Amino acid sequence: MELQHPSLDVSLPSPDCPECGLAIDARFQCPGGHEFIFDDAALVLMTDAKRQDLARRLVHQFADGQATGRHNVPASRFPDLPKAGSAFQPRVWGPRCRDLAYFGRQLATESPRVVLEVGPWNGWLTHHLCHWGHRVVAVDYFVDDMDGLNSVRHYDVSWFPIQMDLDRLDLLPPNFFDTVIFNRCLAFQSRPLASLQMALALLRPGGTVYCTGLTFYRDATTAQNRLATRARQFAARFGTDLVLNQTRGVLDWRDRSAMAENGMTFVDDASRRSRLRGVAARNLGIGMTREIGVLRA
Repeated sequence: MELQHPSLDVSLPSPDCPECGLAIDARFQCPGGHEFIFDDAALVLMTDAKRQDLARRLVHQFADGQATGRHNVPASRFPDLPKAGSAFQPRVWGPRCRDLAYFGRQLATESPRVVLEVGPWNGWLTHHLCHWGHRVVAVDYFVDDMDGLNSVRHYDVSWFPIQMDLDRLDLLPPNFFDTVIFNRCLAFQSRPLASLQMALALLRPGGTVYCTGLTFYRDATTAQNRLATRARQFAARFGTDLVLNQTRGVLDWRDRSAMAENGMTFVDDASRRSRLRGVAARNLGIGMTREIGVLRA
């Protein structure tokens, strides 16, 4: 059954209810009696308890985003992202410009595909995927219109935004997507390898999983300590945890080896200046590498 979005010209085969696992019908209800609402444009596909917990955290995370400059790009410039972002935060948007160039080579001229984008942020990649003719479902925790799923309102194309627990990708229709993109977020999955296996189950035969922004550390201690400090500061300021699910937030070379053993290949994701440093790091067994992961069904 196809679920038609109530305000956007998009649809989606029925996902499963996160409470009881039964398929959701066209009224956004399941046979178990659970009903699902929209937060503006975003379908809320979460248990009531998790949704309420997340809602409390998101108020604080939005305030934190304003304080840290994460919302520096005005909504009027969203249709020009990622390039427009470089004028505000070059270190944030430069890598995303490289991501767009990569996907331009991979997807811009392909026949229309069904794409699942995990972690779309403010739609900076999503709107390009739609302009290239692809049908996109975007899933994330965040729903506000500057830093989350409701940013779809700022673009001249539409996709199906779903707020859900990103550890429950198995609720989405299997064998439906041609492409799954983890948009610079795989390290923040509770179990990255399990998330990749769930993504593979969502793909049609011949489909591909892309994972951007993979940074693999030889020794992740410093990066983990930095994240722990950030989490403590957030908790001290707002009285709640920074993350909804427990996660390491970093990847190391053991993770890279495990992903490679499961069939993932890797593409350099580095500026020209840092590419030689990355080669040296791999050859000498030190430092870190920045890559895009590609996993085919």
